[in-house]
Amino acid sequence: MRLFAIGLLTLAGTALAQQQQSYTFTNTSNERELMEAATLARAITEIRELKADASTKSVSVNAAEEQVRLFLWLARELNQPPNADRNGPMQAVLDKREISMGDNDLVRVFYFPAGISQTDLQEQATLIRAMGEMRRLFIYHPLRLIAVRGTPEQITLAEWLIARLNSGDKRESAEMRLAAPDDVVRVVYAKPSLTPAALQTLATHARGETRIRRIFTFNAGRVIAARGTPEQVMRVGQIVEQ
Repeated sequence: MRLFAIGLLTLAGTALAQQQQSYTFTNTSNERELMEAATLARAITEIRELKADASTKSVSVNAAEEQVRLFLWLARELNQPPNADRNGPMQAVLDKREISMGDNDLVRVFYFPAGISQTDLQEQATLIRAMGEMRRLFIYHPLRLIAVRGTPEQITLAEWLIARLNSGDKRESAEMRLAAPDDVVRVVYAKPSLTPAALQTLATHARGETRIRRIFTFNAGRVIAARGTPEQVMRVGQIVEQ
């Protein structure tokens, strides 16, 4: 069973003249949801002139062409009905052109099952943001959605981590080697019987022994994720699994 559907946008191109555009969020149920959608859109698109109007359930922007196109794509993702069928991938790709944002600039949206708690969603978002140094990663709570903007490697890491954090009964330690030398991310599964407090204690012990700065936990899955050298993350695995 698929845990989430993915929306992906590839960004490239040359910013042209400013454009004005408005989008109506027909599926937001209250002002709070509209404001949350607007805040996420502003953060991901980096549009300064963005205004939400609760009376019309709309968000209007004034920005460069490429930013407006990104805003409209993202708004459609955020405006999905809560019970939408998300078993298949949703994908939109813009033409590849030079852009001031940089050549390696992707936006991906991950939809989680409706049954996931807000606490578990927040924990996953915190872990992924920290492990991948992803500054532009945000949650849209009404749809159990995480939106990420970053390099291809960061987006790939986010997807890899989400798959490991939602692996169900498949609890096999795994690692992902990144492009930089001696840069590895490892996910290790602790004993299911451990309490959240015991899991935190175990992570603190592993951090102290290996001197890895990036060690984080996901309580619901009894997961510890670490990023460091191959030797460091291997030692974390030994500590957790012993």
